[in-house]
Amino acid sequence: MILVFFLYGLMFFILGFAIFIYPKKESAFKLADKLWLLAWFGFIHGINEWLDMFILIKKPAETVFLSRLGLFSLVVSFLFLFQFGVKVIAGAKKKYSILKVLPSVAFMVWVAVVMSSSQRMLLGNIWARYLLGFPAVFLTAYALFTQIAEFKGMKLFSVVRDLKIAIGAFLSYGILAGCLVPDAEFFPASVFNYSAFLGITGIPVQIFRSLCAAVITYAMVRILGVFEWETKTRIRDLLTVTQNAYAELKKLEETKNSLTQMIVHDLNSPLTAIKGNIELLEMEMSNVFSEEQRNNMHTVLFSIQEMKDMISNLLDIGKIEEGKLALRYEEINLDEIFREATDVMHVLARQDGKVLTVHVPSGLPRVKADKEMIRRIISNLMGNAIKFTPSGSTIDIAAYYNSAGREVVIGVKDQGKGIPKEYLHRIFEKFVQVEATQSGQRTGKGLGLTFCKMATEAHGGRIWVESELNKGSTFYFTVPSLNA
Repeated sequence: MILVFFLYGLMFFILGFAIFIYPKKESAFKLADKLWLLAWFGFIHGINEWLDMFILIKKPAETVFLSRLGLFSLVVSFLFLFQFGVKVIAGAKKKYSILKVLPSVAFMVWVAVVMSSSQRMLLGNIWARYLLGFPAVFLTAYALFTQIAEFKGMKLFSVVRDLKIAIGAFLSYGILAGCLVPDAEFFPASVFNYSAFLGITGIPVQIFRSLCAAVITYAMVRILGVFEWETKTRIRDLLTVTQNAYAELKKLEETKNSLTQMIVHDLNSPLTAIKGNIELLEMEMSNVFSEEQRNNMHTVLFSIQEMKDMISNLLDIGKIEEGKLALRYEEINLDEIFREATDVMHVLARQDGKVLTVHVPSGLPRVKADKEMIRRIISNLMGNAIKFTPSGSTIDIAAYYNSAGREVVIGVKDQGKGIPKEYLHRIFEKFVQVEATQSGQRTGKGLGLTFCKMATEAHGGRIWVESELNKGSTFYFTVPSLNA
């Protein structure tokens, strides 16, 4: 019998543990928020059976405390089961909400009966089963029955089958644990008791109770699987919604990008015409224009070129992102590119009262690259440096050969306000604008540096920035050389 009580208690303990560990939070099933009551019934009722096991092991003098503790755990476990049954029924059928007071009434009657008797331990056990256990188990069986319609409507027929198994097991347990009681001299305990059952079947009632406990636990654990199924279904539905939303957003983004590129591309033609006509006007009127007017013409031409570069940056960034940009590689001399890139920049720097210095050593190795792309990288970096360097300061452009990396390193140093540390890792991201000064001045449109990064990496080079607040910034990029 010791093993029977151990397994009997273990089954209910497993029931309680399984209910607690299964994910039920935010479940849509009506049963979910009441199952904790059934879990506590399982835990405490399992402990009650283990206490009965220890009573068999201990000496009679040592069992008084265990018997009292066992009676307490029996009553408490039945009260949890009672509450589970009435709350589930009241939740499913509002007209039965009056049932919520039934556990309290039954408990008070039990207290009155026990307190009025001289055999409190025996009568406490018997009437706990009559007044609490029997109605609690049968109400729980009916409570599970009320849930069948919900699962059947969702076509969860395996859950419905397990519910029916659990209902049958609870009803059987209600008879074996609620009607069959220890022997007593009053009816019905004098007729329906442990001794009578043993005499008819030859098997102790605890064995049949433990079998019912095993079936209840098996069926309820299988029913709990519906919460895992619900969680997986919710995740799958959420993933489907997310994927559909992503596909829709991607489609909208592609439409937006196509429209943007079309508009930007169309802007290039009138700008080219404007630039060509201004250059023609400058050539024809060079003898008429004053020095100030010629400088103004240079400023206009630079602004137009800046707009064209912006358009080219945006178009080329899109092409690089799509993997459609074809670089026109050729062997080039960096000295020539520096001269071309700095011609206009010298004029712009002088107009702003800034000095542009170029330190390019002779004999730099030739590189194989897209000449126009490299020119635009240098122009972008110099344009930023001029824009954010205060009047009277110097912008330094330098280049050197890094033999260890077999690459030419080009640096553009300004004397601006510098870049905050929190922006250093984001400065090359598209459309990122950094507040470079206390006045809120921003670093351009957030495209030039993105283009520089993508164009440099497309050539197999690297780009980075070194900056300190109030001490300026230096942008570096590399171009692989042809030197072995």
